[in-house]
Amino acid sequence: MFFPVSVGREVTGGLAFSPRVAQLSFGGGFTRMGFFFAIALLALSCWSVFSTFRRLRRAHVSRRWWTAFALLAIAGSAAGIWLAFSFEYQITPKMRYASFPMPLAFFHLEDGHWVDFVTPPHVMYPGLIANVVAVIALALMPLFVASVIIESKKKSA
Repeated sequence: MFFPVSVGREVTGGLAFSPRVAQLSFGGGFTRMGFFFAIALLALSCWSVFSTFRRLRRAHVSRRWWTAFALLAIAGSAAGIWLAFSFEYQITPKMRYASFPMPLAFFHLEDGHWVDFVTPPHVMYPGLIANVVAVIALALMPLFVASVIIESKKKSA
């Protein structure tokens, strides 16, 4: 199991990924699970982006479709970078999370100060990449769905 313990580092705002976080690890189960979750999210997201690209290429779509693909990928990249590196959200009054869709840092309110609990580097870095690619895949999803609908209409006609 993985229990992050702060070493006196207090956070008052913004993302602060401190190397001064001690970790009590008993077998490393949670850290391994976090790593595998990040890799699974990355693999699923890459597969989604690639399958959208492959579907458009096989359908020999017009330049408009490729322009839409490029614009959605760029918008997804911008949103993904912002969500992965700058986004914080608060679920409970005493708990804040950093990074989305997979939270990579946690802040707990203790005695009026926010104390950070940061995931280890072998989870943090793949998680940041996975978060960016996941948002790109999500941004491309409407294009994928539209291509499926149009292809099914062509086959039924």
